Amino acid sequence: MMSRPSLQGEYQVVWSEIARASARANGERARNHGVARDFLRIIKTFDEQLCQDPLALGEKRWERGAVEGRIGILEFVAIPFRVDKLRKLVLVRDCIAHF
Repeated sequence: MMSRPSLQGEYQVVWSEIARASARANGERARNHGVARDFLRIIKTFDEQLCQDPLALGEKRWERGAVEGRIGILEFVAIPFRVDKLRKLVLVRDCIAHF
């Protein structure tokens, strides 16, 4: 897993290697489809919301103790993620785009 500094927010956001690779590949596909700016805007919106209030984003899929599995969908991008409410940590598991 790779971490990077989060935007100012309550939660630290960590993008897994799979999510980072998927985001890069989808960014290239977005360029090929002429929607690279839209894709980048959506990813930035996800990142901002995940830093600030990830529990308000998307739909809860499961919960085990302090950890919640969720999926967020904005326009043509879906992001499955987990939220550790005690550690204030978000793990982005993948980045799925449909063009």
